[in-house]
Amino acid sequence: SEGFRKAFDAFEKTFPGGTLERQGYASSSLVIPKIQQEQKAGIYGYDVIQHSIQSFLTNLKPVGAFAPLAPVIFRPDVLDDKNWADGFQTGFVDGDKLVYMFGWYSSKWAINTDLVKEGEIKSIKDLLDPKWGNGKIGMVDVRSGSTFTIMLAVKQNLGEETVKKLVVDQAPLFHRDERIITERLLRGQIAVTNARVHAFIQDFRDQGLGKNVKSIDLPESRSALTGSGLWLMKNAPHPNAAKLFINWLLTKEGQDAWKPTGIGNSRRVDVTPFDPESVVEKGGKYLIVAREDMLKPQDDMVKYLSDLLK
Repeated sequence: SEGFRKAFDAFEKTFPGGTLERQGYASSSLVIPKIQQEQKAGIYGYDVIQHSIQSFLTNLKPVGAFAPLAPVIFRPDVLDDKNWADGFQTGFVDGDKLVYMFGWYSSKWAINTDLVKEGEIKSIKDLLDPKWGNGKIGMVDVRSGSTFTIMLAVKQNLGEETVKKLVVDQAPLFHRDERIITERLLRGQIAVTNARVHAFIQDFRDQGLGKNVKSIDLPESRSALTGSGLWLMKNAPHPNAAKLFINWLLTKEGQDAWKPTGIGNSRRVDVTPFDPESVVEKGGKYLIVAREDMLKPQDDMVKYLSDLLK
């Protein structure tokens, strides 16, 4: 998304002379082996990574890929509990405080209103109608958090049989790249998707497209998701710049600048939501999955889904 460039421009304007270089990856399954191989060879090319949490806790934390994050955060306005939903410390979702969850969003589905009538899909059970079979549903690769975490919520609320009917019997279209899924939705190649459409739809709307895309809430699949995990890499090549960037990103100014990336809504209460439709509502019933103690249930779900889709 062009939003990352806008965010980086804001940082560079705030700190003249500082230059940020970004490398983006469509999936954790691409970046994880790259980091593992490089660090095994003694190559440390990254300072900071902003990425989803679960896959990194499972695959990179055990091999010591990260440095402790908490000690480098020093700004009083960042550390102040009143600025964060549920307080600042809640953002550390692993016991060693290696990662900080600075943003989240509720798991919403999206529909093409040219193909789905108002109120036609109000429940996961509605998606089991044969009319939505044979590729009418678009889903992110089952190894991605936006599918296996949603299916974990569906399993808890409706049982494994419903998960099987949805991901096997309905024969959804799977893809690893959520931007491509978003484009297929607005072009009518699929009718409904669990992809994070909000992260990409503005790019299309700037081109006059995407007015036929609408988010919907399916209560049985509600989970609080995040792509907003902040990590400090071990042996960061530019440790002072990394510290500066981390502290800036967690300020109100930094979080406001980060909104165009579309990653999610900030946990800071003084930052207006990027996407009001995906706000994690206070007091709402959500499966919060970006926690270390949720790794095993999620691993079990990934295995279950992979076995189903052999």
